[in-house]
Amino acid sequence: MAVVTLSRADRALQRAAEDAQRSRRSWAVSVWLGRLCLLVVLIGGWELAADQHLLDPTFTSKPSAIARAWWQLAASGSLWHHTQYTLTEFAVGFALGALLGVVAACLLTLSDLPYRVLEPYLLALYGIPKLALGPLIVLWFGVGLLPKIVLAAMMTFFLVYMNTVVGIRSTSGDMVNVMRVMGATRWDLYRRLVLPHALPYTLTALRLTIPIAIVGAILGEFLGATGGLGYLIYEQVTFLAVDKMMAAIATLAAIVLVFRLLLLPLERWVNRHDKAIGGNG
Repeated sequence: MAVVTLSRADRALQRAAEDAQRSRRSWAVSVWLGRLCLLVVLIGGWELAADQHLLDPTFTSKPSAIARAWWQLAASGSLWHHTQYTLTEFAVGFALGALLGVVAACLLTLSDLPYRVLEPYLLALYGIPKLALGPLIVLWFGVGLLPKIVLAAMMTFFLVYMNTVVGIRSTSGDMVNVMRVMGATRWDLYRRLVLPHALPYTLTALRLTIPIAIVGAILGEFLGATGGLGYLIYEQVTFLAVDKMMAAIATLAAIVLVFRLLLLPLERWVNRHDKAIGGNG
């Protein structure tokens, strides 16, 4: 009788898990359909408003003209030429800023003294508008890729550093004491407890800094460059080519979305890891 009862319980749990999975899939489909419908409404409304002269196409352009301009830029090779500049600046600056942010957070939280000493200086540096630092950075490093990489790295570093510090410092003191009693070394504490606990905080920062790092790269291109999507936008201002400016902006938005999607597998892995820890606990 106990075996039959257990089998029924197992089937009930399996049905509940399948229902939950179907519910998640249905929710995901609803979200994507909602996003698609909103995009269609926005683009269609914009096109209609421009055709009916509710918006002045000279200053706002319209989706069909932007699509044609994007295709012309792509066909001529100009779009890829400028995109690869911005992609390089963003990707290198983002990776460098994230790495330095995590390393700095780990090193400065090893002891409370260096963290307390450096905290006001880091906050002061973070509070300085990057628009004010931009001209100096271009002056110091020239108009090549380096100043844009530096600006993108700066934009990324501070948010990743601060979020990672919050994650590290919010680790349960009781868990730390338990692991110390069990003979864990400092490296064991960081590897098995502190860093896994801080990882969701770091991922949140990375998600937020993708568009911010792009802004840093574009800011550098506005201030002085020989290529890049920011340079392309600034160049088209002279000719009032709003359609080409919008095409470059749409490409920037696509880059942000692609890099956001690239983070999704890592976020899913972290979520599964957290659930596994919660289940074991």
